[in-house]
Amino acid sequence: MNLNYEERVIQNVKGEIEHNFHQHELQTDYIQTKIQKENTQSQILEVKHSRTLTSIVNRVNNNYHCLKLRYILTQWHEFVQTRKRCANALTLAIRKTLWQNAFNAIRERARAV
Repeated sequence: MNLNYEERVIQNVKGEIEHNFHQHELQTDYIQTKIQKENTQSQILEVKHSRTLTSIVNRVNNNYHCLKLRYILTQWHEFVQTRKRCANALTLAIRKTLWQNAFNAIRERARAV
């Protein structure tokens, strides 16, 4: 009777470990999709930023004087840079939590064994 109880406890622990591991996999998939979305958005912003800068350089080189437009574009350039910094900070934070969750899952699995 004592042996059956221990076997049930072992089965319960195994079930909890598998459940936690499955939840961890779902979290990592969600975080990876978020990182991919942030990377694509930053790439799009980088392309827009480079096109904007080339157009500014071309206007200056061709002696077009559009002070209002230049001001708008420089403000937009600063906004894009801030946005990129935020996206990079978020990506680093997400990666850090992803690694921490992975190590926690490994630690829990090692304790259960």
